[in-house]
Amino acid sequence: MSSPRSRLDDGRLLVDGAPFTVLGVELHNSSASTPVSIDAAWVAVARSGANTVLAPVAWDQWEPTEGVFDTRLVDHLLAVARAGGQRLILLWFGSWKNGVSSYTPAWVKRDPHRFPLARRADGEPLMALSTLADANAAADARAFASLMSHLREADAEHGTVVMVQVENEVGLLGTARDHGALAERAWRQRPPARFGLDAWADADADVDRAGEMFMAWHYGRYVDTVAEAGKREWPLPMYVNAWLDGDEDANPMAGGTAPGDFPSGGPVPRMLEIWRAAAPSVDFAAPDVYAGDVFERASSYDASFGMQFIPEMRRDSPAQLFRALGRTSAIGMAAFGVDSASDGELARIARAYAQLSAVAEVAGTGERAAFHLDDDRPRESIALDGVTFEIERDFDPQGEGDLPDGYGLLVACADGFLLCGSGVVLTPRRADGSRLWVESCVEVARADDGLVPARVLNGDETGGGTHIRITRDDPPGFGPVPIAASRTGILSFRLYAAGADSR
Repeated sequence: MSSPRSRLDDGRLLVDGAPFTVLGVELHNSSASTPVSIDAAWVAVARSGANTVLAPVAWDQWEPTEGVFDTRLVDHLLAVARAGGQRLILLWFGSWKNGVSSYTPAWVKRDPHRFPLARRADGEPLMALSTLADANAAADARAFASLMSHLREADAEHGTVVMVQVENEVGLLGTARDHGALAERAWRQRPPARFGLDAWADADADVDRAGEMFMAWHYGRYVDTVAEAGKREWPLPMYVNAWLDGDEDANPMAGGTAPGDFPSGGPVPRMLEIWRAAAPSVDFAAPDVYAGDVFERASSYDASFGMQFIPEMRRDSPAQLFRALGRTSAIGMAAFGVDSASDGELARIARAYAQLSAVAEVAGTGERAAFHLDDDRPRESIALDGVTFEIERDFDPQGEGDLPDGYGLLVACADGFLLCGSGVVLTPRRADGSRLWVESCVEVARADDGLVPARVLNGDETGGGTHIRITRDDPPGFGPVPIAASRTGILSFRLYAAGADSR
């Protein structure tokens, strides 16, 4: 059997042997349900500048009749992505999507005796398949294996699909744990070692948290059964995504604070140890981040898996897109709901992805840092490759008006630094506080053979060699005038100190 053209290696996603950064967009849940809706959604995909599209494959449409698989929608997705030059990450909406089982086929929904549901403590059934029923996992695994088998046959040559998400935001809503007959039996027989966590006995003091751990183990084992069956057919990289828990004052999309308010047992940060033990066939877990700082909320996943991917995030904040690539272990992200994005949102995504793709191609695994400045955080200091950068928002030379947000990604390269973003001013110093000066600064543009000069900056544009500046989108006054045809927001620069080597 041939091997997939994409794989994970030492925390990087490789496609055809080269590092690949997912600058992605995700379609709405129902946008891949017909060829017509796929074609309509791809208009926005093309305008976004994304190199990868995350698109659902629904179990009820893949296997409408038990044992009969309909490949037409998947084949159409493959054809449209290839024609547009995008890669695909397929999202398997199988047993669960957002904690419920709405994408299961009718022949599953209509037979709860064969395919048992999870239950509340009062016996009320939930709209969620039980993780404890072997028949549920077996049926899902067979369907998923058939999908992966089809990808081996239809996509091995092209390598259009680079990863697969197994299920979507799993976990139990409405209660901390399943109380069905199978679950109750397992609950009474829960030795600590089985859950891969020594602290199980301590968790018994908090029944809801114990229930969350119980569900994490059983969701992990179930998802592992599905992923293992798929990998036997076509071993693409596979991951699971998490609906994060949040705080009561956060955006509702951030989730609640009690297990069951958010999907109990899903791969949230405190459950990652259990998931790693329960689901060895799953390569990594990834957080969906709609509220809070994406860099901070993803830190646990980077620490646990040595890589970071944000499969769902807000599309209205280019600053957060830059934050998502702030770690050298970041393999990419996806802005959700591209097919309902406004013209302005699409333009901002396209601009951000043009900048980030240019930097990603030449930055390799260099040390990097992302930043976002606003009224609450008007300045920041970061250290990178022996240089301390004091960062502020782009100034208003006339001293009037509110300052817009500034954001960027700074990368240390073999020959200096690369910076992309908007509305920032960087003043470089050595670690001891002594001044560094700008030896050269070039605004660069992406071309087929790499980055090429668009403008050589000096004088007003670098403050006479004192700072590095990417002007804001609407620079006021007469001072440094950006030329529309050359203004890219991507700078390559070198620094020097009197009597010292350049950086």
